[in-house]
Amino acid sequence: MSEDMLKCSFRPPDADFYCWRFKIWYNTLDCAYRTRHRTFSGCAHCAQGDFNLKLRRRDLQTVRYLGDQRP
Repeated sequence: MSEDMLKCSFRPPDADFYCWRFKIWYNTLDCAYRTRHRTFSGCAHCAQGDFNLKLRRRDLQTVRYLGDQRP
């Protein structure tokens, strides 16, 4: 991909995909969280967000235990 095509060429260390909607480098887990919990209306109905949610679904799971001890 040509750097000329990208609006934002700065890529933070944890950014692992390029968001075509906002033209920034971003983290797939953050994107998946926003998609799942609908924290930002600008991310609604986004194919990349849906894909990232499928990709990172296991990372968003909350593990809960009964009692004080983990098994």
